[in-house]
Amino acid sequence: KASRQWMRRHVRDTFVKASRQMNYRSRAAFKLIDIDSKHGLMKPGMRVVEIGSAPGSWTQVIVRQVRSTSASPTVVAVDVLKMKPVSGAVFVEGSILARKTHEEIERALGGEKAGLVCSDAAPEFVGEGDADQEATIQLNYAVLNSAVKYLKNGGNFLMKVMQGWIEKEMKVEIKRHFDSLSYVKPPASRADSREIYILAKG
Repeated sequence: KASRQWMRRHVRDTFVKASRQMNYRSRAAFKLIDIDSKHGLMKPGMRVVEIGSAPGSWTQVIVRQVRSTSASPTVVAVDVLKMKPVSGAVFVEGSILARKTHEEIERALGGEKAGLVCSDAAPEFVGEGDADQEATIQLNYAVLNSAVKYLKNGGNFLMKVMQGWIEKEMKVEIKRHFDSLSYVKPPASRADSREIYILAKG
């Protein structure tokens, strides 16, 4: 019953319809479009590291906004899941927790720093409270550490978190590394979802 209700809501969702009309791979594209329009995260020529990129809708938006090309890509998209290529992005398939993944990210960046590190990643939940919490904590810290590692001074950092004590802990950690921090809940993020985005700058 719950899955049928989700499907009915999904079909009616205006963002789902719009994503199909505009050839985005998922409705999530509109989350990033809204955040960027309000906060100016991206500009032409910027290098971007995107974590949790599959199926590629954020990647599509990023490539367009920074005007990355297949001949000279400035976008590095990372996911443990396979993803169809997006022209203008270098895709790294692997866990953000793995050293090999970071070696490939560094190779793709060519020694340059990024102006934006963003993450729409979520862990694979197994339905066990302690295990799911541990997976969430590990992922969140790996994303933050990646931002600290790859961002240039004054860069932007955007990451998805789930509201709760882990999110509050991450807020404290992020504040240690960035000058400003704010919370963002774009309209395309469903109202009944606990997901929220932390935007940090500087």
